[in-house]
Amino acid sequence: MDYIQTHPPVPVAEIENLIAAIESVKTPTIDGGVLSNLVRVCYECALKKNELIGLSIKDVAKKGLVGDIIKIGEDEVRLSSDAKQVLQNHIDYLKRTGYRLYPSSPLFPTKKNLRYNGRLLDNHLNLGPNIGLEKIRQSGICKHYDQLKDKGLTPQNCLSKTKEIARVEKRYTTKRHTKGILTGNVQPTGKKVSLFNKYLFKIWSVEEIIDISGDLKKIDSLEQILDDIRKDNDLKNDEIQTLETELERVNQKLKKLSLV
Repeated sequence: MDYIQTHPPVPVAEIENLIAAIESVKTPTIDGGVLSNLVRVCYECALKKNELIGLSIKDVAKKGLVGDIIKIGEDEVRLSSDAKQVLQNHIDYLKRTGYRLYPSSPLFPTKKNLRYNGRLLDNHLNLGPNIGLEKIRQSGICKHYDQLKDKGLTPQNCLSKTKEIARVEKRYTTKRHTKGILTGNVQPTGKKVSLFNKYLFKIWSVEEIIDISGDLKKIDSLEQILDDIRKDNDLKNDEIQTLETELERVNQKLKKLSLV
């Protein structure tokens, strides 16, 4: 198994520019400090919009101090040092600006100290037509993967640990879906799996089987997938080209293995 070349949907420089622009917004109804911190937490902790909205102070901090783990519903998520610092900075901001810090208080409150709902958050948080919190979250997942790679973890361990960070819904094949996020081939995770992604997951499934078993006879399965792709009239031309490129990448990898 090779390392994945990540393709974050939003470059880190663009995310930083967005955060700076949001932070400067101060109106009678909008606190740019709270919203900019929300975006940064989304990026550093790889949290979904509904998770960010649902977080309360007690899920993150006790007596004003952020711990090593945050609670998201029934899940406990271990924080990186960067994520922990971002959350602590946010708690300190809430203290300085006079927000209530009761255990049940929302972590990201409106100026009236109420919990955001999805529609109001979208209205207050203008990220532009092609950028949303889900893309920022996926960019954060890419960052986590690259950090694990830089630490020297094996490709398999990098993907496994990133899968835990991504917390992909159980209805998806988690490793393949996580790989799709890292390569930029999977878009917002709450939507139904597209036809394009189904073919993509088939390709990666064959690759994973060969990586684990070493059975190079499975290469024949890739030829069948390619034939199915070219016959499928519901795929767009650019989707076919992307899938063909991915098939060629896997084929080249397997050819190298057959020569070893």
